[in-house]
Amino acid sequence: MIHDGPAVVLNFVSAGLVLGVRVKAERLLEFASQPSKFTRRDFEPGHFTASAVLADGAANRVFLIHHPKIERWLQPGGHIEPTDTSIAAAAAREAEEETGFGVDRAAAVPVALSIHRIPAWGREPSHLHLDLQFLFRAEADSGCSGAELPGRWFSLDSPEAAGAFEHTRERIELLLQVDRNG
Repeated sequence: MIHDGPAVVLNFVSAGLVLGVRVKAERLLEFASQPSKFTRRDFEPGHFTASAVLADGAANRVFLIHHPKIERWLQPGGHIEPTDTSIAAAAAREAEEETGFGVDRAAAVPVALSIHRIPAWGREPSHLHLDLQFLFRAEADSGCSGAELPGRWFSLDSPEAAGAFEHTRERIELLLQVDRNG
């Protein structure tokens, strides 16, 4: 069960990393104080999710998956599960499941809190995803075997990455540059 949710959201808000739908900080922190908002079952108005910006060893490329529901290239990510111990751990788990790559879980770097509407799908009504995004490095010796979804490496300049990181590209570029330069 997630115990760091409110603290992580506060860190993202304090660092000015909230993107998308305009929400007052107080409302966002109130939202984060509700444990149900960290589960996939709360649709009114939505719930938190976790995703990973997965960089290669040289910090030159990002790995994207092709999302079957919305037919777009996106960073790996998804719902927070009851077994996840932290939000960053949820993002790492999603990256590992969806790509097959191992990640350095201890080196998660906050990227953004992206708020976006998810269309109705099956029994799920339209709702908001408040996606907590973290940067991770793919472990060099891991491969992409066992990946749940098709994916591949892209430079940040590619049209696919530009679409996936429309609002966070500059921050990701800066984080990767700092990583490359040590």
